[in-house]
Amino acid sequence: MKKLLFLFFILCIHQVQAQKNKNPSDSTKKIVFTEIVKVDSTNRFELYRKAAKWIESQKFEIIEEDQIAGKLLAKNKIIVYTDRSVLAKPNGEFNHDVLIEIKEGKYRYSFSNFIFTYYKQDRNLKYVPVKGKKPMEDTNAPGWKKQWAKNKMQVTAEINNHIINLREAMKYVAPKPVATPKAKEEW
Repeated sequence: MKKLLFLFFILCIHQVQAQKNKNPSDSTKKIVFTEIVKVDSTNRFELYRKAAKWIESQKFEIIEEDQIAGKLLAKNKIIVYTDRSVLAKPNGEFNHDVLIEIKEGKYRYSFSNFIFTYYKQDRNLKYVPVKGKKPMEDTNAPGWKKQWAKNKMQVTAEINNHIINLREAMKYVAPKPVATPKAKEEW
């Protein structure tokens, strides 16, 4: 009985950890980080200007800009490392798309199409991309499942940082009131 209870307890803990590490995904089973954010008191042109400024500050490669439709499409790459120490080596890079769509008083961001390219050292000891690509949704990683899970966690952390920075950049900032000069008072 005790062994059965212990086994049940271990399975429950494992299930909770598995649910905690899941990535957001859409209905096509692709991993997508997306959200619609409402911003009061801001028109769409101001939101577009802020989004374009944020994309430039992040040094993303801009693919499409359409101010009339309120659409910004960019590409980014995130380099993942084997460890977080002094001896960390690049393991590869994740290329992904960044889409920001803007309407009056709201915007939607989407980080999607995560494709991993493995790095290997060449004869000059530089890390270069190797042929072949692997989508982030792929769970098959024979021989390096732990590193694959670490890579996905690094990408998730980086995307969450991008989301925090984007939300901060798109916040509504009320204009400061202009101070009016007061007449000097005699005392």
